[in-house]
Amino acid sequence: MNNKSSKLLAIITLLAIAALVVTGCGKSGNRFDNRLPVISISSYEGWNDDFVPAIVDTSSHEYLFQQSVYWNASDPDGVVTGFAFRVLDENMNPIITPGYEYTSRIEDNLIPDVILNSNSLLGSSKEGWVIHYKSGATQEYPLDDPRASRTIWTSQKYAVINFPAADSLGNPDSRISFFEVIAIDNRGDIVAKSAWRKLRAQSNIPECFLSTTKGNPEGEDVGTGIILKFTMKERNPFITSDAKSFSFRIQKINELTNEIESQTDWIYTDSDNDPSMDEFLLTAKTNPPLEPDYTEDGTFLGTITRVVGRAENLAGVYSDENEVTAGGVRVSIVEFKVKPGFKPRTLLYHKKIYGLGDYHFEDYNDINNNVDPAPSFLSGGGIKYGTGLFRENLETDDGLQTVYSVVYSSNLKVYLRWGWWGEYVKDNGEYFTHVDADNSYFDKKADVVLSDNSSGSPVNYYSEITHFHLRYDNEPFYFPAFSDPEYFVTDDDGTTWLRVPVSSPLRQSIVLTSDNLSPGLHRFEVRCEDTQEEYSDEPAVLDLYVHPSTPPSQRQGILVVDDDIPHVEYSPETDVDEIYANMVSGLGLSADQVQYVDYNGNDSTPLPEDFRKRRLSYGLLQNYKLVLYHSDNPNGVGNLKCDIDALTLYLRNGGNLMISHSNRFREDIEGISKKLLVSASDGYLPPTILLDAMGIPREPQFSEVGASIAANPFMIKANGQQDFPDINLRYTDEGSTGVWINSIIEMREGLSAVAYFNEEDGIPQHYGESIYTLGCKPVDYPVFPPDQEQYDQYSGRTIGMRKVNDNNFLNSRSYLFTFPLSYMELEDSKNLLIKVWNELQ
Repeated sequence: MNNKSSKLLAIITLLAIAALVVTGCGKSGNRFDNRLPVISISSYEGWNDDFVPAIVDTSSHEYLFQQSVYWNASDPDGVVTGFAFRVLDENMNPIITPGYEYTSRIEDNLIPDVILNSNSLLGSSKEGWVIHYKSGATQEYPLDDPRASRTIWTSQKYAVINFPAADSLGNPDSRISFFEVIAIDNRGDIVAKSAWRKLRAQSNIPECFLSTTKGNPEGEDVGTGIILKFTMKERNPFITSDAKSFSFRIQKINELTNEIESQTDWIYTDSDNDPSMDEFLLTAKTNPPLEPDYTEDGTFLGTITRVVGRAENLAGVYSDENEVTAGGVRVSIVEFKVKPGFKPRTLLYHKKIYGLGDYHFEDYNDINNNVDPAPSFLSGGGIKYGTGLFRENLETDDGLQTVYSVVYSSNLKVYLRWGWWGEYVKDNGEYFTHVDADNSYFDKKADVVLSDNSSGSPVNYYSEITHFHLRYDNEPFYFPAFSDPEYFVTDDDGTTWLRVPVSSPLRQSIVLTSDNLSPGLHRFEVRCEDTQEEYSDEPAVLDLYVHPSTPPSQRQGILVVDDDIPHVEYSPETDVDEIYANMVSGLGLSADQVQYVDYNGNDSTPLPEDFRKRRLSYGLLQNYKLVLYHSDNPNGVGNLKCDIDALTLYLRNGGNLMISHSNRFREDIEGISKKLLVSASDGYLPPTILLDAMGIPREPQFSEVGASIAANPFMIKANGQQDFPDINLRYTDEGSTGVWINSIIEMREGLSAVAYFNEEDGIPQHYGESIYTLGCKPVDYPVFPPDQEQYDQYSGRTIGMRKVNDNNFLNSRSYLFTFPLSYMELEDSKNLLIKVWNELQ
């Protein structure tokens, strides 16, 4: 066993010795020295000692200054691990070029000894190699910072070089330059001979185009803050139109003589490679300042401000400031008159302001009114969409105040959106005004700033909005990301605002949540600041009242909504008000349990409306056990279709609704159905919750007894069903308790302004209980009787309906009368209301 082990050990020892001999370990000599990498330039612009194209006269031939140089390299006994390149002038001194501004020096300790000791490079200098970030470096520091992770080696296989082609004054000048590239291998050795090209570069004169970020004023008035906008164009299509620098000077021109009264030196917009160097802010406080051409009181001083622009291309050639285009226009200048006093106007965009919560939503997304997609949430198997804030009149210590309103819930959110005058225009190019109900046109983004204090036509003063100032509940708006003192500004009167840049995460909107929407009155204020550092004289203000939620068990009294259009014959305001007041008097309610509101504001303050013409708010309705809505004038369709949002919320949350209407009810209800239908996409009809709660089909089927109050005057009473009292028409003074009688009805002794539900196979087309049917004149009635066919058509038709909803609507009730109660005998109508009221107890 020991002999076998000894033999195996001897074999292993011999193999190890043989391996050492083969690899040459411990030997000296040239046989096993590193073989150096080799490199060549594979593109053919320029020439070197070994290569001169036949078509090139090296004493005069010129190349475009922007060249893409490609190279390749190999290593016969290893791998190439990197490349280094540089550009030299005609005397072979290293230079920097646009795009490669950072080059190495001896003291940077970036140049290895293998380069410093090499004799195979162009010229005597060993510096000037372009510096790069190391692979995977974070680029936290710029390349000229010693803390940066940097090197002269790169894995690039080509470089786009912008060779100089200008004299010291920026005029076109053919210049000789060298490009040199080397390679290094995995053993740290570089090539024995660098690859290089020599070329004579030339450049055309570039074009400079100057304007402002808001267009060319062309001699018009501007404010004391504008942003110059520069662009450059190369005349050669094979050269990228990137500028090395932009500069300008400001001249004051005498308007009468067109002579230059003064001018500044050339001012450079920014350093090389700064992404914003094509813009420059000029204000009264910048260097140089934007000096006015008017006095503070608006007196013209007789001068025009001219700004002359200049561009330098990547070859160092400047544009011609006096160049005139074929159309005779100097595109490198802008002229204007600087006028102090312009200020921006701030707007709240109410079409983009939404409330969303358990007590503030709609069941359909109204694409006709909502410009942006409304916020939404899923609840109870359906989608709840945000809707605009309601408006209402609120009694405050300072008197009656018009506010916006929502009802509190734990998930309540209010989405606010603002902007400025001039941000949007209508289709016809007209700028909308600052009127709240009208300022929501978003047909086209104009993105200009119009002066808040301009008289006559709006004035574009070529400014930009830079900041927004925000306050909420009489304090600077709180936003954690902007809590440092630099984000606050204080007015002379001590009022402090949160001041945020227009590019901040807030931008032009915030979302208020239930945390800062406690029940009570809240105020949001916002104002715009422009490039002049001027802000709106008056902030845009939204006063928001958050109602506490009132459950059905705590509701009391009755709200009477008057939607009658006053008319001396069809609906005299005073008489109709007295009739409904007498009807309500039979309920025995105290004065503070009854409220009257008037759509048209004839005898009271009108209900305010929002941009969707809604006037009823859920915050108002939720306080009452019963809402009695009447639109009795046959000459008016009514506004019921505008208030489906508040009425739907009311019925969904246990409210009780009683409607008195006329033959125009059909149009009002069809307006609701059609509105919902056109809001749906792809023909889908969303749940018409209000119609369902009222017991009306989604495609309602109504007919009219008469299209006018004079035609078919056949109704003389409403026949009560299910213990509801009969209601007789009032058409004579005898036995009537009212003082007003329509003369046409008095003469015809019958009412035609009635709508009724159609029937199919004798079944009324509704989902409720029929509580009133049409009492028609008999065919032998002495005054304007119906014929037998007419009698059969109208008699007994449903004109009154009750809908008792299930627990999904918290047992809400709807009472619908398609005949006008103010036209009926008062005592009968009063008994009807008492009957309804008693059912609600």
